[in-house]
Amino acid sequence: MSGRYPYQKLAKKLKYRILRGYYKPGTLLPVIRTLAEQEGYNPATVRRSLEMLKQEGLVVCKDTLGFSKQEILVMLQKYMNG
Repeated sequence: MSGRYPYQKLAKKLKYRILRGYYKPGTLLPVIRTLAEQEGYNPATVRRSLEMLKQEGLVVCKDTLGFSKQEILVMLQKYMNG
């Protein structure tokens, strides 16, 4: 996750926040549209960043509908206790 592309930069920023406790394990992340507005990115970029974090095990989707549904992401306690 070098940060070469916008989605990598955002994923790196979100990962840092998760690991530093800004987003605590078990809490919900803001929805994609809100994150996009807060961070100044396109919603597609946010979605791709979240997919990266999901692959790393930092976030998990609570709902089978995917990232676009409201309040679906939570941090994995397992990763934080690593």
